Amino acid sequence: MRMIKKTFLKTVLIATLSSVSMLIAVPQAANAVVISKTKSSPINNQVYLQPSVLNKFVVNPRILSNSFAPEAKQAYPFRQVQGQFAQLHYERVRINRGPEHAKKILEYFLQILDPNKVIFTKQEVDSFYAKYTTGSLPKLTNDLNVAWEIYRIYIERATALYRAQAEYILSVKDKQPNLDTNYQLLLDDKSSFRNANESIQDIAKKLALITLISVKLDKTNFTWSEICAYALRGLVNRQAVLNNTSNADVFNKFMNVYVIGGADTHSAFFPAEKQQVFTDNISRSFVGIGVSIKTNDDGTFQVVQVLPGGPAAKQGGIDKDDEIIAISQDNRNWQSVEGFTSDRVVSLIKGKANTKVYLRLLSTDGYTKVVSIVRGEVEKSDSIAKIKTYTSGGKKYGILSFSNFYLGVADDIRNLLNRNRDLSGLIIDLRGNGGGLVEELLKMSELFFGAYSPIFQVSSSPSQIVGNVKLSSPFNFGKKEQIFTQPIIVLVDELSASASEILSAAMQDYRRGIIVGRTTYGKGTVQAPNPISDFSNDGISLITIQKFFRLTGKATQFNGVTPDVILAEEKGFFQSERDSFNPLPYSVINETKFTPFTNYVNKTYISQLQNLETNWLNNNSDYRSYVNYTKRVVERSKLKVYNINYSANLAYNNSVHREVLNRYNAWARANGKKTFNSYRDLMNANLNEGPDPTLDLVKQMLVTYSKNFN
Repeated sequence: MRMIKKTFLKTVLIATLSSVSMLIAVPQAANAVVISKTKSSPINNQVYLQPSVLNKFVVNPRILSNSFAPEAKQAYPFRQVQGQFAQLHYERVRINRGPEHAKKILEYFLQILDPNKVIFTKQEVDSFYAKYTTGSLPKLTNDLNVAWEIYRIYIERATALYRAQAEYILSVKDKQPNLDTNYQLLLDDKSSFRNANESIQDIAKKLALITLISVKLDKTNFTWSEICAYALRGLVNRQAVLNNTSNADVFNKFMNVYVIGGADTHSAFFPAEKQQVFTDNISRSFVGIGVSIKTNDDGTFQVVQVLPGGPAAKQGGIDKDDEIIAISQDNRNWQSVEGFTSDRVVSLIKGKANTKVYLRLLSTDGYTKVVSIVRGEVEKSDSIAKIKTYTSGGKKYGILSFSNFYLGVADDIRNLLNRNRDLSGLIIDLRGNGGGLVEELLKMSELFFGAYSPIFQVSSSPSQIVGNVKLSSPFNFGKKEQIFTQPIIVLVDELSASASEILSAAMQDYRRGIIVGRTTYGKGTVQAPNPISDFSNDGISLITIQKFFRLTGKATQFNGVTPDVILAEEKGFFQSERDSFNPLPYSVINETKFTPFTNYVNKTYISQLQNLETNWLNNNSDYRSYVNYTKRVVERSKLKVYNINYSANLAYNNSVHREVLNRYNAWARANGKKTFNSYRDLMNANLNEGPDPTLDLVKQMLVTYSKNFN
């Protein structure tokens, strides 16, 4: 693994929602070789329908032995993280001190291990708090052994629960039981852990029925026995993941819990083997094979996208929906992926540029094939900035989109604007943009605001006097021209975060553009990576070191940015900062000196756009039906219980699928595109465009705004 240079780590500042991407990137063109392709019988599901399958649900003896414990080399980063956060974190947190941090860390650890609160009992959890979170130096935050003790109990309890589910599925494999039950599973994270006197068999039955219903809904061509076999295979694979748990797995999981629960939701820990993941995320390219994968309900791994321009597209051999069976580096020594985590699969597929990796795949047409792919580097085309144009009334307008503030995005946008000097207005589409590099945000801002214009304030410690602007530092950029001077609409949603929110807030405070959409995520903090050691590769800690403030003195942290024009569409099923674990609070300082523009935004312009949306709601059937659809989906997502009822879930799924299919086909007919006969066909297609009722409305808003703009 290539070490990241310490000098780079200490200078990069990150204003992003997420630091880890599950996407595997792509190589240069070469000749892929389909080494073999043979007709295969379907996987022998009968293997999973025999009573002997229960023998799989036994805890690995290694996990019960003394070797399942922290390693000596893990003690150093554990101690170093404590000191780093005490010195560098925004709140100078002493993670290892006091019960307050320990209780939060334990709460988050249990939330990660047992999100549905069905594995641990209430009595066990109470004992954890009593034993591990009390005193000035709680055991949980000062003794790594505690994490392994809890994890071992987790594996033992999870194994018992998996076995009980398998027993129930085996008991009904020959005859489908009633799937239209009145059972419910509570989804409320405020609910209690199960009581020790609750039967594990009752819980297992509910979980097994949920799995069987899910498989039956998804695998519509499966017989009942195949549904049972598929569900059992998933349990077997999940048990294998448990039994493959290494000391490094426990350490890495707990260290992330340690800094998130002890410090804040955006701090993180990257072990040495995952440092490259961190660098890949802030770059516009990285090395891999050019596919993205997902983990299926049965624990198998499926190719869900073959990335354009990658080896699977250029070299051939890998197809969408192929199942990954095994991976080899030399076509001789093969590793089955059964019982692997997705991280392990990704790590085996990725490697150095211009080297080969071999995949054994099961295709949807019933063939097993072995494919060799040459790894290489390629741009992440979905992330790179682009401007799409449209015309109205003889004038040309642009839609600027980019998925994050990657290294080089400011220069890319400068070039795009220089090539589109004839635009009469611009939509900056920041929906789903989770942020990125602060330096790129600053370079980009000069394109819209001009020379010497501060766009935000930043505080490095809450101990600074609240409201004293001199103790925060406005960022200025160099004396350069304002490249784009026409009207701007910034389109945001709940997933517009961090650097996206700073740009949106500056546009609003300067009255340079009108913000349209939904209230943003609410991440107003900066993270910086710090090597655990200057002398060895022990990983990095990502530490929240600063908090952003608007020019007006209000934080974007927690509350986000409220648009000038709030759209009626609902996107409330996205989690925001306000829903995350252990976020930093909202706060304010004094306003700093800045001079807003006087001619771009006024109440009349905003009112005109608000009236336009009202008109669309009343008269545009496509937009109205889309808004109503989002409201129904959000209402469903907010339910605190899962109703274990096949017919009810089938009816809901059918209604959603029908509406999505009808909306796409209506758009396709209007734009001369291919239509689809079924929702499944639509989902299986490789599509890079489709209906966007929100953007259609905002495009008309920009035309209206531009016409009235003086």
